[in-house]
Amino acid sequence: MMAPTTPPGGCATPVSPVISGFHSPIEQECLRILLRGAQPIVICPARTLDAMRIPTECRAAFAAGRVLFLSPFSHKPKRVTRDYKKTMGCRMN
Repeated sequence: MMAPTTPPGGCATPVSPVISGFHSPIEQECLRILLRGAQPIVICPARTLDAMRIPTECRAAFAAGRVLFLSPFSHKPKRVTRDYKKTMGCRMN
C-alpha cells in the first residue's frame, strides 16, 4: 500500500520500469498512480494487441514514449489450447 505522502510513482525511481498486466482493480489503481510519475511502464495484457485500443488515461504517456504495450499472443488462435500453450512454452495448471 502506498502512503498518502508517497510521491507520484510510489517507490519506483524515474529509471525503474514497472511491468505488469494491470488487470485487477488494485493494479489498475496502481497504474493510474504510476502514470503521474516519470518511470517507464510496460503493460502486458493477457490478449493480442491487434484490436486493442490505448486506454484514455495511458494516451499521453504512450505519446511521450513512457508506456509500452507488449503481448506474446498473436491474433490466432481465438482460444488458447494445450497445444498452443505448448508451442508458446507455457504450462497448463
